Amino acid sequence: MDSYSLEEVKMLIEKNMLTSDILKNILTSCTRRIELYDNSDSLDILKYLKDSSCVPEETKEELSKFLADYNNSKVEEDTSQEIKEKISSWKIVLLYSIVITLIVVGIVLYFI
Repeated sequence: MDSYSLEEVKMLIEKNMLTSDILKNILTSCTRRIELYDNSDSLDILKYLKDSSCVPEETKEELSKFLADYNNSKVEEDTSQEIKEKISSWKIVLLYSIVITLIVVGIVLYFI
């Protein structure tokens, strides 16, 4: 799998060297790196290609769908993480409340 940088992709476009095979290779490489490593450079390349005039409209639509799916999954992942953190903090608060209540009940029972 080839690894492209944004500068290389820009250079290919500027020099009119972006063939359909190279574009397919870039797209495959970038989507694979995003799926495996959550690579931000590859994400920038896909965003750049989506806005480029030399990329076919059909490919732009596919890029838009891929980026939308990626953004939705990131939002869901972030939301899920926030929920887990909130639940964790509530568990700690509940645990402390129970411990304090038991200590107070123990002290009251000791003096009775």
